[in-house]
Amino acid sequence: MEIKYKFKLPEEQDKYRIHNKAIDMYLFIMDLQTYLRDRYKYDETLIDKEPVKLMEEIRETFYQYLNERNINLDIMG
Repeated sequence: MEIKYKFKLPEEQDKYRIHNKAIDMYLFIMDLQTYLRDRYKYDETLIDKEPVKLMEEIRETFYQYLNERNINLDIMG
C-alpha cells in the first residue's frame, strides 16, 4: 500500500506543517500522559502541594515537552 499526500504551497502551508508534525504531536501527548500518570501514581508530595504551584509545574512541563518536540502551537491556528 502506498499513500501520497499533496499540498498546494504556499496556500496550504499550515496544513503541510501540521501533517509533518503529526508524529511529534502524538509523541508529545504520550509524553505528557506518562508524566501526569507518574505524578499521580508515584509523587508522594502531590497531596501537600498548593493547587497553583502544582498547575505551574504542569504548565512548565507542558511547554518543556512542546519545545523538546519543536512543536509550535501557532501553526494550529
